[in-house]
Amino acid sequence: MHRGLPLEDVLGTGGPLPPLHDLHLRVLPTELRDLIAAPQGPAQTAARMILSQVSPIRMGQFAAADLATMDLPDRAVFPQLPQDRRHLLVPYLPHVLGGLRTEVPGYVTDVLAGRTPPDWVTERLAGVVVVPPLGAAAGQQPLTPQAPALPNRARGALRAA
Repeated sequence: MHRGLPLEDVLGTGGPLPPLHDLHLRVLPTELRDLIAAPQGPAQTAARMILSQVSPIRMGQFAAADLATMDLPDRAVFPQLPQDRRHLLVPYLPHVLGGLRTEVPGYVTDVLAGRTPPDWVTERLAGVVVVPPLGAAAGQQPLTPQAPALPNRARGALRAA
């Protein structure tokens, strides 16, 4: 509980971003270090906030950083990240930062259009949260999707990183 982060704070709107200390900062590509230092949008800020919760857990494991990298899926903002996980269940940097994409995934487009996402989404998630771009609040038309109902088997399946 002492590392908990309220979901409404994940966008970093409560003030300055918390400090981030990570075993891999020195070996990460410059553009990734820049993003971590000063996120440029809501998705990047959310990833940065989650990483600020996970990194101290990894640092407390007293094991050298594994610098081997793993490839991420197509259209990932960062195509390779360190696969280090030590005692965590999954490689933490790809798990947190791997969701950053260069374009909106098709299942999100489906949700925004009021269509039911594919089964591989509805079977694993209880919902999808869409955060409008930063400029949307300044006179642009806000996103108001008609979210389709997800099947009961997906309820409660959403897990925070």
